[in-house]
Formats: sequence, C-alpha cells, structure tokens
Amino acid sequence: MNELKLTLPKYNATESLQNGLIDYILKEGLGPGDAFFSDREVMRAAGRSRTAVRRALTLLQEEGWIERRGGVGTFIGARAEQYRQEMANGQNVPPLKTRTLRIAVVAGAMTYDSYIIRSIKDTHQDDPLISWYSGPVLQGFNLLSVEENFVVEIIGGYFENLDLLRRRLEMSSPDLLVCIGPPFRHFGVLAESRRLGLPNVLVSVRVPEPQWPNVYEDNEQGMHLAVSHLFERGHRRIGYLQVLSPSGYWGIDRYNGYVKACSEFGAEDDLSLACWLPVEIPQNGPKRILSWLRKEKPTALICGSYHAAAWLRELTVTGQLAIPRDLSVIVVDQCPFVDCLLGGVRPTTIELPLFEQGVTVAKKMRGWVQNACHDAESIAIPCRLAEGDSVAEIIENATDFWSVAIGLKL
Repeated sequence: MNELKLTLPKYNATESLQNGLIDYILKEGLGPGDAFFSDREVMRAAGRSRTAVRRALTLLQEEGWIERRGGVGTFIGARAEQYRQEMANGQNVPPLKTRTLRIAVVAGAMTYDSYIIRSIKDTHQDDPLISWYSGPVLQGFNLLSVEENFVVEIIGGYFENLDLLRRRLEMSSPDLLVCIGPPFRHFGVLAESRRLGLPNVLVSVRVPEPQWPNVYEDNEQGMHLAVSHLFERGHRRIGYLQVLSPSGYWGIDRYNGYVKACSEFGAEDDLSLACWLPVEIPQNGPKRILSWLRKEKPTALICGSYHAAAWLRELTVTGQLAIPRDLSVIVVDQCPFVDCLLGGVRPTTIELPLFEQGVTVAKKMRGWVQNACHDAESIAIPCRLAEGDSVAEIIENATDFWSVAIGLKL
C-alpha cells in the first residue's frame, strides 16, 4: 500500500476527507481484506482533526468501504469490489459524492409566546406548544430526504443555551447547519459553526447582504396579495397593524410591501393608518387599539403577524369588535390559533411558504455543501392567500360607511 497523500480543501472536512479516501482505495486497487491506514495515519496525512477523521472513517464503515476491527486494525470492506463490478457491468452507479449527507437543524418558533398561550389555552384543545413554524419546513426536508440522500438531526432551538448547542454541533459533526427562523437569534450558533468550518443555510427570514445561502418568504409579494384581496372587495382605507420585533427584517419587508401595494392599487395613502406596537401587550392595550381605530377609521386591517392579531383578542372576546361585521381583517402567518384571536372567525390569511422553503433547501443542499456555501444565494418563495371568513365586502354608496362598517360600539 503506497503512502497516503491527500490534498484537501479547507472547508467541509468530513466529506472532503471521505471522498479523498474513497478515491485512494479505488486508485490503489485495494480489495476486501486489505489492510488500511489507522486513524492516526489518516490524521497525519490529511491534516484533519481527530473528530473529522473519526467521522469520515465511521461513514466509510457504514457504507461498507472499510471494516474496523477492534484491537486488530482497519481493513478494506466489500463495497470497493462491489463498486468496481457495478461499473464493469455498466450499471448506473451513483457518483461517489452523492453519499448520505448529515444535516443539523437549529429550529425556530418551537413554542408560542406566553401571552398567546394564555389567550388560547382555555379555547383550543390542541397542544399550543406544537410548532406550526418549523414543522412544515422539516416536512419539506422529509419529502426529499430519500431522493436527495440526506438525514436530519435537530440539535435544538435558538432559545437554548449556546454552549449546549455548540456541544451538540460538535457531537453531530454534520455536513451542513440549517437555521430556521430569525437570523438575529442564530448569531451565536452561526459563529460557532464558522469556527468549525461548517457551511450554513438560513431559512424562513430574509437577511440583507447575506453571508450564507438564504431561503425565505417573499413578504412584499404576500402583502400585495393582501391589499389586492381587500381592494377587490371595495376597501380603500386599509390599516396595517404590526409589532416591533427585533427578530428580523420580515416586519419591515411586510410594511414596505403594504405601502407599495396601497400606492399601486390607489388605496388611501395615509401613514397614520400604520400602527406599530410592542410584542408584549400591556394592560391598556385594548384601549389603545380602540382609540386608534376610532381615530383612523380603517374599514379593513392587515395584521402583519399573529403577534399583531393578538392585540385584537380582548376586543373580540368582550364584544367590542365583531369581525368582519365591524372590521375586515387579514392576518399574515398561518398560526393555527388565529381564529381564537379574532373571536372564533376563520381568518383570511397570507400563508408563509414554509413547506416550499424546506423542499427548496432539500433540493439545493448538496450543491451548497460541495461549494461550502461560498455563494450567498438568496431565494424568495411566493406566499399564498387562504381565504376565510374575516373579510367582508363594502356596501357601495353607504351614506355613513364608518358607522356601518365599524359599528356604534366604537
């Protein structure tokens, strides 16, 4: 057996080492039972860490390229000869670089905010802790996991202790780290993955000037759908309700989309129709919303997130606001408990393309792994409108539309 000499790229330690060792086995003509190098010899030849070498050799053993016999040594397995025979017979053998990829996921929105849970726990039978946000993305992964040949390991959520995530990341030794949710919440684990030389992908929220591939919902297109739907039903004075969240640019993108769409369709262009609120609802929250509605008199309202819709709950529960009789509402997000926030009315929503984002990442992840995510590709996935019962048409030629639409209670 000739000396092992490997010239490997600096990124993606495990995959590049595994492919280099397979190439060596085939070029040297090694067959089942032939002796192979020890872990220490591979470390010295490849200049890789003990963790990367052990992971690469473990993968080779799982795929049948080598056999590791405790106390004896490492030997060539049956896969090498099998591969040669398949090639000789002209069989369609997958390229060596299509080995099974290991994908680590840090999920987002694994739980609901405490005030949302308090709002729904007495009115909804389903478990409020089940994630509506990360789940569809993972379902998109699952759909193509066999076809694209990868396995997924969830190492935690962005709310967890960073040291714990770091240790799990090192134990998992993945080929790619996928972070689902607002990038600001992932900075710690992203820094750790960069230190380990691990490629990253950010999913579900747009990142301006991204350093990694970024797959996200097209929020401006989604707001265009919302304004168009309301405009077609006669609404011209359309309000926008949003929370001041530090978790990403999605709030700004949705607001910009709302402003552009209102201008395009000729809806009333009034900056006072946009109301920005804190995430946590204060005790006087319902009174503040009521005062704003009285003053601005919107006939329809776009809630830029389910957090924003939560500000309406007290008004709908106490009968101060009936949707859509008093106010038409569209909510961005397909959170399954929005109906409870709107007085039990099935909401018209702008649904985020979460499943489609998962499918897109699954199709592209192998290419990203192979080039170590050096191409900071940004992919916007269109949203869709799901029509419910929370939007009413305006009655033309109403003499006092505000009294009809918003109700005398206001």
